Amino acid sequence: MILPMNREQVRSLAPISLEQSYILYGNVALRAERSLFAADVEEGELRAVGSYLQGMPFHAFSLQLFAAERDYEVTEMLNYFREHPAVDLAAGQTGVFAVPHACLKRVTIPGTLSQREMQLMKLVRPEKLLAPGILACSHRLRPRSPWSWRKESA
Repeated sequence: MILPMNREQVRSLAPISLEQSYILYGNVALRAERSLFAADVEEGELRAVGSYLQGMPFHAFSLQLFAAERDYEVTEMLNYFREHPAVDLAAGQTGVFAVPHACLKRVTIPGTLSQREMQLMKLVRPEKLLAPGILACSHRLRPRSPWSWRKESA
């Protein structure tokens, strides 16, 4: 059964980490005001949480599975989003469906045209980041600029 959810319900029912599901995490943490959320619950067990991001030039879905070792068919969740009054999703339109790599083999998405793996980079040395509020500029100073650090010959 597909149930509507809000940001707080997703956070409490299905804590999702950045590394676990990058796109869904971003929709929950950063783009909640533009996202619709739904949960697939079967016999009291959370099977999946999905989101639809509004305002994109294409239909953007994301999904995270929670039911251990079970395959998942997304048709029912897609139908939920299709029937939502805030979504203009006619049958036959194309979109992007982001699924974590660990879940990909277990998910069946009807009408898949192609499949690509998205590579993400992980920040391994956060101490190298500039402090908040510091702007890094990369430009060349003119030789006669009063800001030049080079000693000029006369």
